[in-house]
Amino acid sequence: MVYSYGANTTYTPNSLGFGYGICDTAAGTAAKVATLSGYSLVNGGIVAIKFNNAVTSASSTLNINSKGAKAIYFKNAALGTNVIKAGDLVTLIYDGSYYRILAIDRA
Repeated sequence: MVYSYGANTTYTPNSLGFGYGICDTAAGTAAKVATLSGYSLVNGGIVAIKFNNAVTSASSTLNINSKGAKAIYFKNAALGTNVIKAGDLVTLIYDGSYYRILAIDRA
């Protein structure tokens, strides 16, 4: 889906900071990395990330497409250990400083 506003401006969901990505980073590694084709780091952007491994390290960060590692926050604090389990689909919003968890879908 492509949105156009004005004669020379075209937006896609990914360019607006929306999309779905995968994180395969090892459980004990705090610096989580995800891939999301065409992603732009945008204030207010909402992404869903499938974590194939649990997050067992405290104060983890998320770096999508090498846009810069940002802290993951849950309930207004840095992410604690074992909040995200292997296989979880996590919906996050970027608030300009952090990725804040909105929902965790657990199978």
